[in-house]
Amino acid sequence: MKTADKIRERALALFAANGYAGTSVDTIAKEAGIRKSTIYSHVESKEALFFSLFEEALAWDLAYFRDLLAEHAADSAEQKLYRMFRHDYDIYRAENDRANISMKFVHTAMLFPPPGARVRMEDLFAAYEAQFSAMMLEVAAQGVAEGTMEDQDRETLLAWYYCVVDGLFLGSFYYGRGEYQKRFDHIWSMFWDSIKRKQG
Repeated sequence: MKTADKIRERALALFAANGYAGTSVDTIAKEAGIRKSTIYSHVESKEALFFSLFEEALAWDLAYFRDLLAEHAADSAEQKLYRMFRHDYDIYRAENDRANISMKFVHTAMLFPPPGARVRMEDLFAAYEAQFSAMMLEVAAQGVAEGTMEDQDRETLLAWYYCVVDGLFLGSFYYGRGEYQKRFDHIWSMFWDSIKRKQG
């Protein structure tokens, strides 16, 4: 593995586990098995490394969903939404997986951003969420066209979806795999029942 990649990999795991304040350049260097001075030949500062990883994590997640929807373009809206839900479940339960670490890093970063960086973090996340929301609304529009989903207010639908997904993330810390799977199944059933088109 190239030194630059090793630095990024170790830093990502440390930021995800300990946050920005709890991760020092010394620790990153130690975990990467290199000298502290070597890090500065690859990155300008700890903050620059942090933001580079944050933007990369958001871009990766968006790319994953674009590929997911493209691969399953022929699926129904219900099937696509389930796949999107299932992606979050799978990531949150995949211990030590790069995607799992990456998204835990995003959540930790938003909760505990670098000093004075709250607005910048919010702007970056808002840009990410706007792109994700556009994909989500395309699936919803498909569902309305199919006659399987109610034509709901967009902001309400998005707020409901994000609230549920955030809850899934928190639940991944509280429950074992069996209990989490059971709760996931109940949550998905209730979410779909609340947005599907009612008969009669």
